[in-house]
Amino acid sequence: MGKPVISTLCPNSTGSQSLCTWFYGLSLMLIPNMVFSQSSGYYEGHIQHLQKKWAVAVEFLTGKDGTPLAMVDFPEISAYRKAFKMQQAGSEISFERPQPAGRPTLLFQGFADQDSIHGDFNGLGIEKGKFALKPAIKFKHTEEAVTFFNDSIRLAGTLLLPPGSGPFPAVIFTHGSHPDTRDVYYGSAMHFVRNGIAALIYDKRGVGESTGGDYNTAGISGLAKDALAGLNLLNKRKLIDSTKVGIFGHSQGGWIAPMAAALATEVRFVIASAASAINATDQSIYHRKNIMRQDGYDTPTIEKAAAIRKKLNDATLLCNSDPLAAEQALLEMARELRVYRTKDWFESAAFPDSLSVRCPDKSVMELLFKDPLEIWKEVKVPVYLVWGDEDLVVPVNKGNNIIETLKRSGNQRVRAKWISGVDHSILQVPPTGVWDFPREPASYFTDMAEWINNGYR
Repeated sequence: MGKPVISTLCPNSTGSQSLCTWFYGLSLMLIPNMVFSQSSGYYEGHIQHLQKKWAVAVEFLTGKDGTPLAMVDFPEISAYRKAFKMQQAGSEISFERPQPAGRPTLLFQGFADQDSIHGDFNGLGIEKGKFALKPAIKFKHTEEAVTFFNDSIRLAGTLLLPPGSGPFPAVIFTHGSHPDTRDVYYGSAMHFVRNGIAALIYDKRGVGESTGGDYNTAGISGLAKDALAGLNLLNKRKLIDSTKVGIFGHSQGGWIAPMAAALATEVRFVIASAASAINATDQSIYHRKNIMRQDGYDTPTIEKAAAIRKKLNDATLLCNSDPLAAEQALLEMARELRVYRTKDWFESAAFPDSLSVRCPDKSVMELLFKDPLEIWKEVKVPVYLVWGDEDLVVPVNKGNNIIETLKRSGNQRVRAKWISGVDHSILQVPPTGVWDFPREPASYFTDMAEWINNGYR
């Protein structure tokens, strides 16, 4: 890549420097006459603060419009390809990325010489942390944009292939409950690709470039069939070993991945991370109790909110047997919730501001009330299960119920682990009073890859 030429980001006046020190966004700004080597355009190193180090990598690129960019990777949280704008003036260099919700901009600002880029890092609650980068050789793999179809649902994704001639085992990434694009799973997928396993990531139906459907109304079965459409795509590829293609699911994906295996024998293995052993409505009670406890509410208030949520769930469940009675019960719940709307705990309890009194359609009812153990008992292929013991979203202590269900149904090929000090987001929880960068457990995904490569042992 040639040396980018952009006007200086910050004026020379010292009064402006504090405003220019950290940038919000996906941008890395370089300045003319930069002297460091760009033979590869790729650098690896770390950010350091309070004697803690955090891995970082940067690749210098030119955008389609000719604008120089820095694509920054934060591998310890599987966050890859974050675009930063660049600006350069002599040997001075800075790159920044704004953050949502008013959070401080991520900013690298420093100097470049022949062998390194180094300077200060601000962001993530850090001021004047230090960073250092040196030229490195980037891991080489192949990426291909793909599309596939589940009836009228058009799903758009990316197939990531390891170096080599294959055929490769492969993992298809399903989604959690959020409207996620494929980018959310790119970093997780790369853990597998670096270990010789192909990965398919895609935009959730109705999100990004995936069209023709709404993830909110798809239900577990519909979302599982989206993943199976990806399976059909992979099974036609010469570089993919069709006898070694499995499904990965985290959180809500812990329902979807086993459902896919229950629906299709072509699924060769299942990996479920932070899977729930109870249905979504019961899980919502568990989750909100933990959130309200974190927010400082006392036990009577928490239990009152839980009882209201249970009553709301029971009213909705009536839709399966008596829709008219269910709609009357939901109307009464709507009135009751209006009474509580002014309570200071209403928001923490996550009750809706307005409640529909109409019964959800069948697929949504499946999503709300399907017993996950009923799904797991149909899974006959090797299973890898993992939880963090600091998970406040799903009751990890009930994970053994999934294992017992699998074994009672004759599936003995189960590997399960609970990782100490890890939350639902797969991040390590530092001890009280100890600061650290956000980190995933180093072996979280690589252990899964090893399990696949060792024949599910």
